[in-house]
Amino acid sequence: MKGEILLEGIKKSFGDFCLEVDHLSITENIVISGHNGSGKSTLLKILAGFISPDIGSVKDLDSILFNNDDIGFFHHLTGLENLQFFNVDQNSLLFRKFLDELPVFRAALDIRYEEMSHGMAKVIGLFLVLAQEREVYLLDEPLSGLDEKTRSFLIREFEGQQDKIFVIAEHIANIGFEMIELSKGRVC
Repeated sequence: MKGEILLEGIKKSFGDFCLEVDHLSITENIVISGHNGSGKSTLLKILAGFISPDIGSVKDLDSILFNNDDIGFFHHLTGLENLQFFNVDQNSLLFRKFLDELPVFRAALDIRYEEMSHGMAKVIGLFLVLAQEREVYLLDEPLSGLDEKTRSFLIREFEGQQDKIFVIAEHIANIGFEMIELSKGRVC
């Protein structure tokens, strides 16, 4: 059963910028949309507990995973070696689906991380994120820089996780999740 993330009276200022969220209840998958600098990543970091709001409260769930492009892979290891380091189950259904449906994933398994394209590195990182058992996944622009086939596959994977909540900060708004727009630091 899905829980709830609740934000009440959140305010966070950085110089001239101020992120404000009067009330936001998250119980389902959502996309946080907005222009560059609108506060999407800041909001995710507040939800993850990486940044504390100046005022307000966040009631969240115990099992949250935050992901951006800097996942901490070893640059000298291949994609597969990195996944083995993190004890990924190569016999899992998820691994088989990625392997069967994403040529970019198959290719990335045999390439050293430092030699991967942006898309390869992102797909390996997102696989590792999805392989973790969490209640909530906070994903910062997980679909940027990916081709349409890979984006569609990942959206289906996000949607297929019925007992999870995905909070996705993304410029692409047509994912099919409820959308919350940030404009100049305010939830619209």
